[in-house]
Amino acid sequence: MGFPISQSEFEKILDDFLQYKKGLPPKSKFPLAAYLKGKGYSAVLQNLNFAVPNKTVSLIQMQRADGSLASATKLPRRTNLLNDIDFTGCEIKNCQFDECDLSGSIWDDQDIRDSSFNNTVINHASFHRVRFINNHFTQTTFDYSRLNDLLFVENIFIRTSFNYLKQFHKVTFKECHIQQVPMLGGTSATEVIIRNSPEKKLSKISGLLVDKKIAMERVKKTNPKPAILVSWNNVTPLMSATVAEKMLLAHGMYPVRMDITPKVDAEILEKEVNTLNILTQKRLQQLKDEVLEHVKKLAARAPCEQNISSLFAAEWKKQGISFPLLMIQIMREENAKNPSAFPQMAALYQHAKTIFDQVDGILLTGGQDMDPRFYGEERHPKTGLPNYTDYPKFSDPRRDVLEFCLVYMQQRASAPKPLCGICRGSQVIAASYDATIYQELDSPERRQYLVEEIQPKSVRETAPLYSTSRTLASVIKDEEKLNVLFMHHQGYDLGRAYGVEATASKKTSGGKTIDTVGENLQQNITLVQAHIEYYMDQEEGGIRGFSPFASAEAAESIFKQFQTRVSAYCQNQRLLKYLIPNMFFTTNVVLNEQSKYTAAISANCMA
Repeated sequence: MGFPISQSEFEKILDDFLQYKKGLPPKSKFPLAAYLKGKGYSAVLQNLNFAVPNKTVSLIQMQRADGSLASATKLPRRTNLLNDIDFTGCEIKNCQFDECDLSGSIWDDQDIRDSSFNNTVINHASFHRVRFINNHFTQTTFDYSRLNDLLFVENIFIRTSFNYLKQFHKVTFKECHIQQVPMLGGTSATEVIIRNSPEKKLSKISGLLVDKKIAMERVKKTNPKPAILVSWNNVTPLMSATVAEKMLLAHGMYPVRMDITPKVDAEILEKEVNTLNILTQKRLQQLKDEVLEHVKKLAARAPCEQNISSLFAAEWKKQGISFPLLMIQIMREENAKNPSAFPQMAALYQHAKTIFDQVDGILLTGGQDMDPRFYGEERHPKTGLPNYTDYPKFSDPRRDVLEFCLVYMQQRASAPKPLCGICRGSQVIAASYDATIYQELDSPERRQYLVEEIQPKSVRETAPLYSTSRTLASVIKDEEKLNVLFMHHQGYDLGRAYGVEATASKKTSGGKTIDTVGENLQQNITLVQAHIEYYMDQEEGGIRGFSPFASAEAAESIFKQFQTRVSAYCQNQRLLKYLIPNMFFTTNVVLNEQSKYTAAISANCMA
């Protein structure tokens, strides 16, 4: 039978894993039990740490090129060495899979005991007749996996996602601690139950988000914290999203991760984006021509000569049309007429909607540049776009599609969920409201974690209490308190944008004036170019990290608006749940998302 492999021996054979996997047929799995037995070991995996630095995972810090400023937060960079492993036949005891990527793994008829899967990615995996006993799952993801005939006994689940599952059948959670766990999208649940034994105390579950039928026995659901959607890359989490989650948790909100890398047909999606870009340009020109004709008629009737360009700009702004959201609208229209039209885009829309429908707010964080095809421009030579790992010849537009879909949904709701954009996220919102997007600011210092003060605009007398212009003014007495970090080379000007007002601006060294804070109070929108979340980046009990350079007062003065509106939105929803069951409706009255009742309640409570 052989002896169980030791930690040092395990780390040595990892060097052989890659070569062994290369010799396997395409799409086949790595048979770990057979491999170990072939090396003279037993299939018992005990007291092993699978997170081996520089082999399965590494932790990195973000920093300036000269090293003068570095983050305290460490980000995992997972390799694919542990992808597509078949663990069938292995007995697992007291192992640590923390931070590892186990995507594509297979687990069949086995026990897994006393192990930890914290920050572990187990996507696209297959589980059948597996018993999990006394394990710990924090920020683990089982997304897109198949769960069939599973028993979880006395496990701890904290912010662990079971989203977009391909199978969710006969799964029992017995005497488990469940806190802030989403089970959204994918297949329906059959014979899924969360239960406690009669001799045990009544278990409390907090923040369980489900859109499917799950049975519960001797379990009490407690009121969850507000749930906030955060765009998330499971394999390569970004600094902005990671620290933004800390900020949400510190403010009593519960981050719900939306994966931005769902599987798509890259070639078909590329064609769809290009086709929609052309259709949107044509539709936009038609709409502009119609507005121009209207403006000319107005000018002809005017008693004195009018500036056509100025009249057109003002009239066009009233239309509330932007390239990105028109692009999503056209896709939706064409797909409604013909379900085979734009299937990849439609699937991404539904992917985003799955999470959007269940949350109380949306936070779009920092990341790579937007694809200019989504806002109707040619790509600038310095615009950097991500590429697919497996299709490097194509730029990867999935995050752009998903986030513009989220803004589209938010904009069209009668009671809009609060939306906040940071850095790239603010650019997505700005583009969605027809702002001018600068693909290159020609200010190289802004690419290197620039510490700079926010420069608020003067406060209008009519500005509401929670306008960022007022909250920024409350800390303006000490200019040092307004210091924040910038990390970008693109920006926007909200001057021509409809509905979104700038409350802070900055002239860059490249000569362009960009807006750095903005809002649309009626639409529950806050946007900020600076990384206000970085004030949360610090060592526990220490002073290293970005925090000493980022003002908590400045960050709070901006983020407070989003937090306040999330609280108000949640109050609205609780009020609706109380009022609607007690309302008397005749048979010809229907309450839907465009209902005047929903809109009226929202307007009154948000004032």
